[in-house]
Amino acid sequence: MFIIHFRVVLCLMNIFVFFSVDITEAAVIEPKIDSKEVKKNEFVFVPIYLDTQFEEINAVEVYVNFSDNLVFRDYLDGKSIITHWIEKPHFQYSDVRRPHIVFYGMVAGGISGKNLNLVDVVFESKENGKAKIEIDENSKILLNDGLGTKTKLIVLSQNFNILEIVGTHLIKIKALDKAGNFMEKSEIVNISKEPEVFIERDYTLYFLILFILILLLIIILFFYLLNHKVEIIHKEIKKEKLNQIQISFRQHIKEILMDLKRNISLVDKDPKLSQKEKEVYKEVRNILEEAEKKIDEKLKELE
Repeated sequence: MFIIHFRVVLCLMNIFVFFSVDITEAAVIEPKIDSKEVKKNEFVFVPIYLDTQFEEINAVEVYVNFSDNLVFRDYLDGKSIITHWIEKPHFQYSDVRRPHIVFYGMVAGGISGKNLNLVDVVFESKENGKAKIEIDENSKILLNDGLGTKTKLIVLSQNFNILEIVGTHLIKIKALDKAGNFMEKSEIVNISKEPEVFIERDYTLYFLILFILILLLIIILFFYLLNHKVEIIHKEIKKEKLNQIQISFRQHIKEILMDLKRNISLVDKDPKLSQKEKEVYKEVRNILEEAEKKIDEKLKELE
């Protein structure tokens, strides 16, 4: 009985050791996503990482499966450990029912370690709902042993949610190299449009400023009209005074002329005047009549 129990325990231990060795010696390929929620029509950057589990490898052949609500757009290999690309990441229809992304590459001199970047894959989220990105079981990792031995492999996946949004803006960004020239590759960046927030404004201050401006305009108009009225009054007063002066001047002229005429009439009746005096008198009388006409004309002009 004891021997049977011992054999069972020994068998279980062998099974545990077998699986433990199998797991610890298997390389791991894992897609990683920073956020578990993205918005519809956004671009999702998914780095593909490799953990060699202390094995030294020199070649990879990776297949990436993804759900129907994602669209493969591009890849970034600036941080990749792959030094020689056999096939860069591209879309493949080897299985019509389940298309995937595939890439092959080699690492010169071999490499081992954790969180080794193979490539960053860029997807666009097209439909809201649950999305999935997984490494296909047909992927291969080859050891750096000169024989191209396939190492054991553990493939992982990532799930995240795509959320509905109100709207989006797409902006195409082109990168510049050190010489200031546009690079061949370009990135399309999606910027989500958040719902617009309407803020009710208080227009009391605007109405107060408008009221003050209107009041100032009214005051300016009032003073302008007042000044215009004063000028009119001044002109009327001036005109009235001028009329009074004209009347007074005309009256004085008439009195002077009447006195002159009276004196002339007395001279007309005087029989003692000589011929020469009569000629002088006649000339003075003509001058007086001419002056009277001139004065009448000037007075009429003043009117």
